[in-house]
Amino acid sequence: MITTKEKIVKEYITSDGYKFDDYNKAVHHEKELPYSAHYTKLNNCLTFEVTKNHLKLIKRNVIEWSFFSNDYCEGYFYQDMKRPYGNSAWIEDIGEILGIKPDRFDPNDKDDKWYSEALQLELVKYHIDMKIVMQILCVNLSIKAGTYKRSVSYDWDWKLQK
Repeated sequence: MITTKEKIVKEYITSDGYKFDDYNKAVHHEKELPYSAHYTKLNNCLTFEVTKNHLKLIKRNVIEWSFFSNDYCEGYFYQDMKRPYGNSAWIEDIGEILGIKPDRFDPNDKDDKWYSEALQLELVKYHIDMKIVMQILCVNLSIKAGTYKRSVSYDWDWKLQK
């Protein structure tokens, strides 16, 4: 009896054309697409609307300073990656800060609540927006709600429009 070992290679193709040999990686990539699209849109935008919700998030933004112990002249500011708004459940933090309650719950346990994928996307977009919001704050040394403009997409010179 002759037996052969064949490796069956499955290929999973996501909606943007990327190919994966692992289903879970493909699913993860597919879920990240809306976030990536929003981030890319921000990188190229020339106008940005700062809202009261953005200002609420700035107040809870956990900014820290890191310096290198072997050279005290070097360092950088950064937002805490695990707890950007104080807790590790940062999407829930954003919802709390903005006054948005979870829209899903377990009928058997009313305390078990979470956000639908659509609402979670909206909350995470606010977090991604902080890339521009923090640029505006740092460049202008102040910030308020309104429309800000810059002349080219690689410029940080955001100006509030009257």
